[in-house]
Amino acid sequence: MNEPTANLAGFEREFLAMESDASRPYARFTYDTASVADQVRDLLFLRGVGEFVPPAGKLLVIDGQPAGMVACLTGAALKRARLAAGAAVVRSGILSDAAIARRIQLAATTLLKVAADDFYLSRIAVHDGFRGQGVGSALMEYVLQEAARAQSTRCVLEVAPEAAAAIALYRRHGFDEIGRVAVQDPESGRALEYVHMQRPIAAPPDSDV
Repeated sequence: MNEPTANLAGFEREFLAMESDASRPYARFTYDTASVADQVRDLLFLRGVGEFVPPAGKLLVIDGQPAGMVACLTGAALKRARLAAGAAVVRSGILSDAAIARRIQLAATTLLKVAADDFYLSRIAVHDGFRGQGVGSALMEYVLQEAARAQSTRCVLEVAPEAAAAIALYRRHGFDEIGRVAVQDPESGRALEYVHMQRPIAAPPDSDV
């Protein structure tokens, strides 16, 4: 199976649709409507900032068709990506909505504290037409290989507790739960919860580390 590529090659719409699926719990909590979530996503994509855009975001193409997407990066790169994304959103004026700004701050409290030398799985999604064909496992193997290449000591991620299939996939690839954090917006009543998971990363056989 091919490796994911940062060249979206005309599959931008499919890539963004899979990214939307992967980030749905966060978007439902944070934004008032799906159209606002799409507006933020499209803004970041067009400006090339954020943790899901290439080169961190990549597309897996099989037989000329988009099969899955993944976004993964080191903790140091994640910090830079989030700062750039935050600045772009502020300049856009979206944060002038106090309710959205409040929920963004609340959502941030549910996220992992990612160390600079961690490797972070930000997004992973499989196209509906390729489910049940091992695409999710192939993407996970790619993530773990990238973590080893980056000489990270562990790979970390968050996942919504209702995503049973995703949690099972992560467990099959050696991830263990290390905590859960939940938050509720007092005004809207919306709730967001994430399971935090990690897997130690062994150094590559030819590494001196």
